[in-house]
Amino acid sequence: MQITIKNKNQSIRSKGFTLVELLIAMTLGFFLIAGIGTVYLGSKKTYKLQGQTAELDENARHALRALKHHIAHAGYASTSGVILDNYIIPDGASISTATCADGNPNIAPGATIETSGDGSVASSAAIAQILAEGDTLGLRFMADDNLATDCLGGALIAACLPPVAPSLESRLIYNSFSIARSSIDNNRDDFVPMLRCRGSRNVNGQDMARGVENIQFLYGVDQAADGSSDGSVDSYWNATAVSAASAWDKIISVRVGLLIRSVEPVFDDNRAETYQVLDQSIAKNDRYQRGVYSTTIRLKNVARRM
Repeated sequence: MQITIKNKNQSIRSKGFTLVELLIAMTLGFFLIAGIGTVYLGSKKTYKLQGQTAELDENARHALRALKHHIAHAGYASTSGVILDNYIIPDGASISTATCADGNPNIAPGATIETSGDGSVASSAAIAQILAEGDTLGLRFMADDNLATDCLGGALIAACLPPVAPSLESRLIYNSFSIARSSIDNNRDDFVPMLRCRGSRNVNGQDMARGVENIQFLYGVDQAADGSSDGSVDSYWNATAVSAASAWDKIISVRVGLLIRSVEPVFDDNRAETYQVLDQSIAKNDRYQRGVYSTTIRLKNVARRM
C-alpha cells in the first residue's frame, strides 16, 4: 500500500476578484448610490413644497380670519341709534380728528389711515419689491365699553368714551388694510409681502399675515336700478364703480380676494401662471408657490339699519 504525504508548507493558491468583476461591482454600486440620491432629493423637494404649502394655507387662514373680524366692525354705532356715514371710508376722503373730554384727540398723533381705493398690480418682480400690490380698504366704527380697540389692539382713551365723550365723533376708531413689504426678507434675501393694518390708535402699521401678495376688494351694494334698497346685495363693484355711483352709503357686504405667496421659493425654475383674484387677472413668473383665497363679509351693523 502506497501512502502519499502532502507537504504542509505547500502553498495554496487563493482566489480574488478579477478586474471585470470589480468593474461590474463598481457600476452596480454607482447606480445604487445614484438611485438613493435621486430618491433623497425628490423627497427633500416634496417635503419643502409641502411645508411651504402648509405655511401658505396657514397665512391665508390667519389673514382671512383677521379681515373678517375687523371689517365686520364697520358701521358699528353702539347704542347711539345713529347711522354712521362713511363707515367704509371713500377713496380720497379726508380723515379728521375730534377732541375728547380731556383735550386729547381720538386719533393718535402721527397715525396714518388709508382710504378705500383700487390699487395697482406690479408689472415685474423688480417693481413688486418696491410697489405694494392691490387695493386698500379703510373703515370706521363707534367705540363703547365693549368695543374700543383698533386692529392693532390700541385702545381709545376713557376721555373719548361714554359717558364723558363730548361728541359722537370723538368716539370714532379707524382701521385700514393694505399690502406692504415685510421688514424681514426670506432666506434668499427676497422681499416678503404682507398684509398690513393701520389703526387710529397706533402711529405705525404692523404685519397681520406674511405672504399676502395681493388683495382685492369688491363692495356689495344694496341699490337696485330704480334706486331702491331692500337689504340684499344687488351688485358687487370695485371702489372706482362705487365712487362713480356715489354708493358708499349703500354698501352692506365686502368681498375679499387674496393672492398668497410662499415665503420661500419651492420650484427649480420659473413658472408662468395667471391667477384670478376677484375682478383682477394677475400674472406671475417665478419660483414661488401661490394660492387664491376669498371670503364675503356681511356688514350686519349697517344692513340691519337699511
